[in-house]
Amino acid sequence: NGDGEEEIITADLGGNVYVFSPNGVCLARYKLGGSVIGSPAVYDVDVDGKKEIAIASNDAHVYLFEFQDSLVLEDGYPVWLGQMVWSTPLLYEHAVYVLSGDGTLWRFDENGRKVWRKGKESLAFTTSSPVMGDINGDGLKEILCITGYGLVYCVSEPGSVLWERSIPDTNFFSSPALGDVNGDGYPELVLAAKNKIYAVDHNGCVLDNFPVEIDSQEYIQSSIVLSDVDDDGRVDILFTSPDGGVYAFNGNGDRIYGFPLGTGGKTYSTPLVCDYDGDPSTSEIFVGSEDGYLYGWRVFSSLKEGWNMAYGTPEHWMVYNIPVTPTTTFQSLEEFYIYPNPGRGNRVNLRYTLDEGVRSVRYIVFSMAGDILIEGEGTTNAGVNDVPIDVSSLANGVYILYIEIQDGEKTIKDKKVFGIAR
Repeated sequence: NGDGEEEIITADLGGNVYVFSPNGVCLARYKLGGSVIGSPAVYDVDVDGKKEIAIASNDAHVYLFEFQDSLVLEDGYPVWLGQMVWSTPLLYEHAVYVLSGDGTLWRFDENGRKVWRKGKESLAFTTSSPVMGDINGDGLKEILCITGYGLVYCVSEPGSVLWERSIPDTNFFSSPALGDVNGDGYPELVLAAKNKIYAVDHNGCVLDNFPVEIDSQEYIQSSIVLSDVDDDGRVDILFTSPDGGVYAFNGNGDRIYGFPLGTGGKTYSTPLVCDYDGDPSTSEIFVGSEDGYLYGWRVFSSLKEGWNMAYGTPEHWMVYNIPVTPTTTFQSLEEFYIYPNPGRGNRVNLRYTLDEGVRSVRYIVFSMAGDILIEGEGTTNAGVNDVPIDVSSLANGVYILYIEIQDGEKTIKDKKVFGIAR
């Protein structure tokens, strides 16, 4: 409201949206047409110098408000999506992005006009929220989503689907985060699915040593927080678990010393990392538990720029705005291998790491007698590439995979032996 103090915006299962002053006075209330499961988000969408409030409801609508001594709907809102929405809207300049319950991502402008809709519809209900950032260093922002049926996909601002990857586990309510967890200068997408944590790079490939799995029979519902808690200069992965633990892993998939921290009950909330006491040499972690207590711990690591809370910022902006500064020079044909090895189904994956400027990748699967059985083309992304290979035609046995890379003036060749054992 422009008074120099930050207000508190919240909503409830009765469909009420509230604005409170810092001392608890209710400044405004608005009744929606359905309950609210997700959270509000705040940003100056129309770039007029005033922040708007966006929120989605189970009445299948997304609302966009401006505060004018009360909550006033922006022209063109609410917009109807045709299904319940549990996610938090993602707000950016002249754009409102919403991940609907069927797993599709919608983009609306500040006047409620639909710009595009991307993704694949599914009956598996999607409950997480989208995030945004320049993940590949091209200077443009991408939007990343995880659906209720285990599909992770990346969409450009104009609406092109850049890549999509399926993971074998499904996500419930937990929202992902963006941050450079492995120190390569690119942000990774970190997400929870079932009782596992995945870290996915800018090409859509799962990082080595991931997913990491915790011993919980319930789904992780905590959203992901990325914050440096061991003071090594890299953000770590924090989340809570229904077993009552607060977990922290680094970008190599190793558990941080001293974690998990314990609470007295099941924990579904998301950790908050902040500098609570003003000591620049430490930071604090706060978590709410089902036992009714708020828990706090001090770690001897200064608070650094990162995804230190649910949805990234107090306004739930969900945009990673740290510039991409690659620190790794990829070497052609680095880390070339086939997995799983031996293959036990109808597909194996060919993984390799490339430098910039590779023109083509070709692979051939030979029998041990030298007969050509499978041929194909691989992707040429700088960084890690994961290429699925259909091996349903292969019998149990041992085979040779030959790979050939055209890298400028050079041709690089290599081969690996792999097995099929169904």
